[in-house]
Amino acid sequence: MRSYYNTAIYTARFFIHLHSRINEKSKKWVEGRKNIFKRLKSEIGGKDKWVWFHASSVGEFEQGRPVIEAFKNEHPNYRIILTFFSPSGYEAKKGYRGADYICYLPIDTPTNAHRFISILKPELAFFIKYDFWYNYLHELSKRKIPTFFVSSIFRENQYFFKSYGKWFQKHFRNVDWFFVQNEQSASILNKFGISQNSVSGDTRFDRVREIPGKPDRYPLIEKFKGKSHLLVAGSTWETDERYVQHVLQLPDTKLLIVPHELNKKHISSLFKRYEQEGVLLYSALRPEVSLGEAKVLILDTMGMLSKVYRYADICYVGGGFGAGIHNILEAAVYGKPVLFGPKHGKFREAGELLERGAGFEVRHGDDIKAIAGTLLKDDVLYQNASRQAAQYIRENLGATRHIMDKVKEFLPSGNAK
Repeated sequence: MRSYYNTAIYTARFFIHLHSRINEKSKKWVEGRKNIFKRLKSEIGGKDKWVWFHASSVGEFEQGRPVIEAFKNEHPNYRIILTFFSPSGYEAKKGYRGADYICYLPIDTPTNAHRFISILKPELAFFIKYDFWYNYLHELSKRKIPTFFVSSIFRENQYFFKSYGKWFQKHFRNVDWFFVQNEQSASILNKFGISQNSVSGDTRFDRVREIPGKPDRYPLIEKFKGKSHLLVAGSTWETDERYVQHVLQLPDTKLLIVPHELNKKHISSLFKRYEQEGVLLYSALRPEVSLGEAKVLILDTMGMLSKVYRYADICYVGGGFGAGIHNILEAAVYGKPVLFGPKHGKFREAGELLERGAGFEVRHGDDIKAIAGTLLKDDVLYQNASRQAAQYIRENLGATRHIMDKVKEFLPSGNAK
């Protein structure tokens, strides 16, 4: 099975290199890994004690961030290396100050895994959620380096629990500890003889809880909202952007839209979509300029979404008409009703918010208009949704503490502080 896996890895690398000739994201993936081992040798060598955190992209990074920062705070004698698989993750977070070194993860070949671990010599390794790279796991196990998975979720229909999945399960048994999000995941692991696990919950709750405590003011957004109702639509794709437009049919209601794709072509097409409604680009606003009668504001800058949900009366989180919804906890933490599309089955928080009356599934633009309109008219319904959203966040805090307490058991003697 390992030969099949490695063949797939080499094949994927070949096609990514080929695609890089015509695709900017693939080009960044390739160029970011050039001379990676030479840079690692020169920049992280020495006698420092390293702890390695790996995240596939931005979402996984945000999930792992509370653990990174807690570990750094409680064990300052260690240095942190953070690796990313995707260009979107690396480009967005390469300036993150919570890690001492940030780079791409060399693709998972046996040679790369051996070289990377030989240079870094990490004392601990953390993988966020489920980025399973089997050559790296094999190398870590061979060297007896404690290895953890954080905020993982498992389902029995995943390929490593199929009849042909014994090879993958063997690697799972070599992981020192799985911190899983729910009892179902723990039960599945136990069923397959992977007993080194505990239900810690989702570290994203700890992460998002910090955001409202550090409120940033955005006077231009406050000016745009004025006394109107505001729907903030975050991480949107084309279908989301077409559907949320319906909310503008409600009286005295405006729309702040934060697209997932911020390239010029998409922003230009988005601007044209809303042109008749009166649309502004955030990057073009100036304090002295009148906003006129604009009803739509496009936030075309990175890093603000989690902070601007606070201005919403109602939040809409995109992705639910594509691969799956984005982070709805960033909206719920402000105690706001959250709307999202139908593809949310893999996200337990969506189902739990639906059960509490704090989340609302939409299947078309008319649903967005109807649900938002009802919430804005019915104060009792609105207040209950807001209260339930905030309470849901409070009830699910503590995953990071659970993880940190367990990880202490694996620290080398004398290095617990």
